[in-house]
Amino acid sequence: MIDETSLTSNRELSNELSAPLLRRVTINQQWADALARNLKKNRMTRAQFATLMGVSEACVYKWLAGGSVTLDSMARAAEVLKVHPSRLVGASAANRSAIDTWHGRAA
Repeated sequence: MIDETSLTSNRELSNELSAPLLRRVTINQQWADALARNLKKNRMTRAQFATLMGVSEACVYKWLAGGSVTLDSMARAAEVLKVHPSRLVGASAANRSAIDTWHGRAA
């Protein structure tokens, strides 16, 4: 016999575990889309960007495919692309102050 309590707790646990994963996937896709837009805007090839970032082209391909990225790499990419870091993660204006503080650009 199936215990309804354990099913409910398993569903709750699954929801708790999947929420951060969904946020991470969303942020990675926003990052990938923003990176592609900014590379095109700056007329920069993936190879040029990889060189300026100090990473391999394979790493850039991974990022463009929605692979995970560190906050430090995002900050460096913002510097290389000459954009505000929030532009690379789709942050709302309300969240920019938190990003500014983390990025050392607090007013």
